[in-house]
Amino acid sequence: MSGGIGGVSISTVRTCRLSGIISDMARIAKVLIHMGRDDPIFIFSHIDADGICSAAIIIELLIEMNKPFVLNFFPQISVESFREFWQEVEPRYAIFLDLGTDAPLEYIENTPGVSLGIVIDHHVFSIRNSYSKSLVINPRFWGLDGGVEISSAGMTFLLANTISNFFANNPISLFCAVVGALGDAQDIGAKRSLLGLNRSIVEYGKRHGILCSYEDYILIGRGFKPLYRLLAEMFIFEIPGVSGSYDGAIDFLIRIGIMSHDDDPEKIFWEKLTPEQKDVLRRKLLEALVLKYSGKYSIEELNNILRGYVYEFLADKEFFCRYARDMSILLNACGKMRAPEIAIKGLLNPSDQSAVQRIFQLYERYRAILSSVFSNLDTKIDLMGEVAIYDGRDEIHEELTSTISSILASSLKDRVKVVIAIARSIEGILKISLRKTNLLEKSLTDILKKISEKMPNIIGGGHESAAGAYIPEESLDLFLSILSKEILS
Repeated sequence: MSGGIGGVSISTVRTCRLSGIISDMARIAKVLIHMGRDDPIFIFSHIDADGICSAAIIIELLIEMNKPFVLNFFPQISVESFREFWQEVEPRYAIFLDLGTDAPLEYIENTPGVSLGIVIDHHVFSIRNSYSKSLVINPRFWGLDGGVEISSAGMTFLLANTISNFFANNPISLFCAVVGALGDAQDIGAKRSLLGLNRSIVEYGKRHGILCSYEDYILIGRGFKPLYRLLAEMFIFEIPGVSGSYDGAIDFLIRIGIMSHDDDPEKIFWEKLTPEQKDVLRRKLLEALVLKYSGKYSIEELNNILRGYVYEFLADKEFFCRYARDMSILLNACGKMRAPEIAIKGLLNPSDQSAVQRIFQLYERYRAILSSVFSNLDTKIDLMGEVAIYDGRDEIHEELTSTISSILASSLKDRVKVVIAIARSIEGILKISLRKTNLLEKSLTDILKKISEKMPNIIGGGHESAAGAYIPEESLDLFLSILSKEILS
C-alpha cells in the first residue's frame, strides 16, 4: 500500500495528513481481522444514503473476511430506544457508521461487555481524550473537513481498500463512496463537483474504469425516470406549463420535436436522446426559463445553475441505477421510508429483482409524500425573524424533516438565515432538522452547542451547515427563542 490510501491519489490532500490516515487505516484493518472470532460483530448504521452506503461497504468487507455480523439501522443513537436495544443485545464487538462520534464512543467505552468498537464517521465531535476500547476513523482527526471533503462512506471505502484484493472483488464499493458523498450534499466544488478525498476517490475510480464524470444538466432521476417525468418533477426552477404537469411536459416535448404523438412517453429517456436532441431540449428549456425569470437570471446564469458534474458507474452497465445522484435519492428514500434494509439488499445483490422493484416503489411513495407536503407548503411556513419554521408535527414522521429542511433552505436562501423542520419523535420528544443558508456565517453545530449549554435536556449534532436535535415538546418555544438570539449575536 503506497502512494495513497489503498491506492488513492494524494494530489488533493497534504502528505502529512495522508500519512496519518494511512497509518491509522492499516492499524485498524489489522485489528478488524481479530474481531468477530468468538461473537458476531454488531453494525449500527445511520439510515440515510451515506449510512446505507457505509453499511454496504462494511458488509462486503466482513463477508470477504468471513466475519459473522448483525446489521442494525437507527436514525439516531442518542435516544432511549437505542439505549434499550444496546442493553438488550450487549454486543462484544461493535461498528458504528455515520452515527456521530461522541455518542458511540460513550457507549463503547462505558459498556463493560464491549471488547472493541470501531467508529467511522465524519461529523463534528468534541471527545478527544484517549480511548481504551475504541478505534475512530473521522477525517476531522487529521484536519480534513468532514462536511465537504469526504463522507462516512468514503472513509469506510478507504478502510476496506487496505485489504488486499477487496476493491478488485467489490468495485461497487467505490461507487458507494461517491454516492454517500453526494447523498450528504458534498458536491460544493465548481459546477457541483466533489472536492478533497472525494475527488481523489473519483479519479481513482476513473483510472480503473469503475466510473466516469462529465458535465451535463443535473436532472435527478435521469437514469430511471422517463423524460416527461424528469421535466414535470424538476423543482429547482418552475417551467411554465410543464412543472407539476405530466400532460404539460408531454405536450412540451412534442412541441419542440423531441417526441411525436405516436411515441410512448414511458420509453423516452434523457440518456437515449441523440446529442442533437439534447441540445434542442437544453435550448428550449432555457428559452422557457429566461421568460419566466426575466430580470432575475440571465440565460447564462440559468444554464450554469442547471449544469454540473454527473458521476456515472461503468463497472456494470446493467446495474439498476448507474448515476450516483440518482442512487443517493433512491437510498435516501428507502431510509426516509424506514426501509434501509431494502436498499442494502439491492446494493449487495442487484440481480434481486424483488428488492430492486421495492426500492423504486419506496421512492415513489417518498416522492408522493413530499409532493403532498410541498403542494401547500407556503401556508405552513412561519417566519420568526431570521428563522423559517415548518411545523410538521401532524403531517410527517421524523425521518422526513431533513429532506424538507434541505429543500426549504434552497428555496428560502435569500430570505432567512436558518430553516427548521419539526416532527414528532417518541412520546413527548420532537425531532428538529436545521439547515443554514448562505446568509448565515456561523456553524450550526456551534449554535447547537451554545443552546445545549442553556438547555441541557436537548440532544443534537451534525455538520456546520446541517444539524439535528431532539428536544422535549414543552421546550420548543424556548429552543426557538435561544436559536433566534444566537443567530443574531
